[in-house]
Amino acid sequence: MPLVWPHKLPAMFWAFIVRDSVRIYRVIPAQLKFSYWYVFFLQISTALTETLTLIVLSLFAISVASPEAAMNHFLIRPLLDLFPSIAEHVSTPRRMVGFTSAFMIVFVLFKCALATYTSYATSYFSERVGNYAAEATIDKYVSKPFYWHMSAESGKVIHQILQRSQLSYLTVHLLSLYTNIICSLFLFTSLFIAQPKLTFVIIACFSGASLLLYTSIKKYLDKAGKINASA
Repeated sequence: MPLVWPHKLPAMFWAFIVRDSVRIYRVIPAQLKFSYWYVFFLQISTALTETLTLIVLSLFAISVASPEAAMNHFLIRPLLDLFPSIAEHVSTPRRMVGFTSAFMIVFVLFKCALATYTSYATSYFSERVGNYAAEATIDKYVSKPFYWHMSAESGKVIHQILQRSQLSYLTVHLLSLYTNIICSLFLFTSLFIAQPKLTFVIIACFSGASLLLYTSIKKYLDKAGKINASA
C-alpha cells in the first residue's frame, strides 16, 4: 500500500467522498435539494438518538443501583430543575426507578418511530432522485435528431436510463456516509472528553486492526474489480 502524505488527504477526501455529492446536488431541482438536506437532518437525528439510547439505558441501570446518583444525572438534573413538581414525585428510590423506566420506554418508542420515518423518507427521496434522472434523460433522448438515434449513442442512453436506480442508491449511501462520519466525530469527542486515555487506547487498537484488514484485502478487491470490469 503506497504511503499517503497528510497534505494529500484533503484532495483525496474531495475526490472520493465529496465530489460526487456536489455533482448530484448541482443537477437536482430546488425541491429535491430541500429534500436532500431534510433527509440528511433526519439521518443525523436518528444516529444521535441511537447514541443517546445507550445513555438512557445506562441511566436506568444507575437508578436501579443508586437512585440518588440518578437524580444528579446530566439528563435528569436539568429536567428536575425545570419542573420542580416532578422532583417531588421521584423523591423516593422506588419512584425514581419507575420514572427512569417510563423515561426509557418513551425514549425508545420515540427512537423507533424516528428511525421508521427516516427509513421511509430516505426511500422516498431515493426514488424521487431516480425518477428525476430518468425523466431528464428521456427528455433529452426524445429531442435528439433522427440520425443520432440510429447511432450507437442511442443505446448508451437507454443503458443510462436503466441504471437510474444506481444514482439514487449512490446519493443515499453518500448521505449515510456523511452521517456516520459526523456521529463518529461526535462520539469520539464525547469519549475523549470523558476518558481521554481509554479513548486513545481504543482508537489505537481499532485503527491498527482496520489498517491490517485494509492492507490484507485491498489487493484481492483490486483484482476482483479488474476482473469484473473486464467482464
